[in-house]
Amino acid sequence: DPQVIYEPRSQWGNSTYEVFGRKFEVLETAEGYDFIGEASWYGSKFHGRLTASGELYDMYKLTAAHPTLPLPTFARVTNLENGRRTILRINDRGPFHGGRFIDISYAAAVKLGMVEKGTARVRVTAVSVNDREKKVTCPEIRPPVQTPGARYFLQTGAFAELKRAEELTK
Repeated sequence: DPQVIYEPRSQWGNSTYEVFGRKFEVLETAEGYDFIGEASWYGSKFHGRLTASGELYDMYKLTAAHPTLPLPTFARVTNLENGRRTILRINDRGPFHGGRFIDISYAAAVKLGMVEKGTARVRVTAVSVNDREKKVTCPEIRPPVQTPGARYFLQTGAFAELKRAEELTK
């Protein structure tokens, strides 16, 4: 995962813009951002091209494109279909079609296990650095709102290998 460090806002890509007739306003801050939706990934077609922040896109780095989060922003991205997660550095704009709210790099798609399918339902939570204390913070996952008569399930673990799950039971 990329090291979460304090970075000033990028000189480029942080003002209001328009794509396909739709206006996008960049958020003042990423603080408190926590959203669930559809993610896709982008790769070789954009490899080596300039990102909205003015950096070169490298499909082998753990980066992402988001339409409104400030550039750069670090975010924890969790694939809700398999439980895999990683930290990504958002340094580009997009996606702008298909009901998706984040495009992740090829490397991130591999790490999150979504290359084959192309898309996945993900949770994106902004991660920030308290510059004074040099401490990484990420909002805690809030408990669901209780609904009368609803059934709840508690997941006590998620494992990529059966062996690790069996070890925990001993």
